[in-house]
Amino acid sequence: MPKPSADVVVVTYKPGDTIASFLASAVGADGVASVTVVDNASGDDVAEKAAADAGVGFVQTGRNGGYGTAANVGARQGGAEWILVSNADIVLESGAVAAMLHTAASDAAIGAVGPRVQEVDGSTYPSARPLPTFLLGTGHALFGKAWPRNPWTRRYKLDLDPAGGEVEAGWLSGSC
Repeated sequence: MPKPSADVVVVTYKPGDTIASFLASAVGADGVASVTVVDNASGDDVAEKAAADAGVGFVQTGRNGGYGTAANVGARQGGAEWILVSNADIVLESGAVAAMLHTAASDAAIGAVGPRVQEVDGSTYPSARPLPTFLLGTGHALFGKAWPRNPWTRRYKLDLDPAGGEVEAGWLSGSC
């Protein structure tokens, strides 16, 4: 059985210098079949130049049609079994793509996998969350800022383990 692979799609809009760091972490990573930069009409050549420097695909959408539209454009560029859609302002740690692919291949019922997203200060961003029910969403919206540790917000943010580990979630953050 061949190892699973992913086509990486990075959506950009005025990415600044973050795109170069992202591409350096994605190009050649274990499990990556291809990398495509899809630019949402940034109005400059930063993303195109970074893609050329990294030797990866580049698509200019010609307009800012939104993140999802650009991700779909990029998804049509490759042919791997999985698609990794990412923002340009992250860096993939060594082995991250292969680990996500391993998890994805472990159970045919899995439709999406996301990484633990670590902030610059080392804290874990709550990137995996349950699908909100009316009660959960209302409790989090009403009390989240004034009472950050309320039971609705704690459940909504899943209190992710900062050391990593798998968690079942209803949706994943768009960062990766």
